[in-house]
Amino acid sequence: FQIPQFPATTTRANTNGLLLNRGAGVTPTSLHVLASPDDTKKSVSSSSRATTGALGLDHPPVSPFGRGTSDQSHADPAEAKRLLGGKGANLAEMSSIGLSVPPGFTITTECCSKFCSEDGWDFALPDELYDMIVSALGPVEVAMGTKFGDAKNPLLLSVRSGAAISMPGMMDTVLNLGMNDDVCQGLAAKTGND
Repeated sequence: FQIPQFPATTTRANTNGLLLNRGAGVTPTSLHVLASPDDTKKSVSSSSRATTGALGLDHPPVSPFGRGTSDQSHADPAEAKRLLGGKGANLAEMSSIGLSVPPGFTITTECCSKFCSEDGWDFALPDELYDMIVSALGPVEVAMGTKFGDAKNPLLLSVRSGAAISMPGMMDTVLNLGMNDDVCQGLAAKTGND
């Protein structure tokens, strides 16, 4: 699993957004990583809370959701929307009331702000956060019965960005993250569509 690297001009063009090449003044975005519709349980571990302080964050940077559970450290709806973005807050709320939500996790707007700040992470992803993102994939893989990068039984992800304020058409989505030539051949064999 690799976090995509973006040219400095892409991220620096928007000091308030992680993946977008948008104008200044856009609110910080969060990233939502989802698998195909299924369920999972995951809670934020105590190690992620310890890492929160090491990263200079006030909240856990990765917020899992799925199978009727979500990280409830953002119980206040306004706080959840500010920290998880509108989509992330809605996913967490739907999951917490028991609706079937695909397993996944949200990387918070606080991370986006730190990433895009020269007095924060200065456009570099800290190793600790990278490790937490990779770890957050484990429960998704278990719930889906698939493995990210496995050509025979692949986990494909969608990565969506979101902000506290709706901005239709302004945010990009990455679908089928994990697809490559080997995975494509494996899926074709698995589904009998050689």
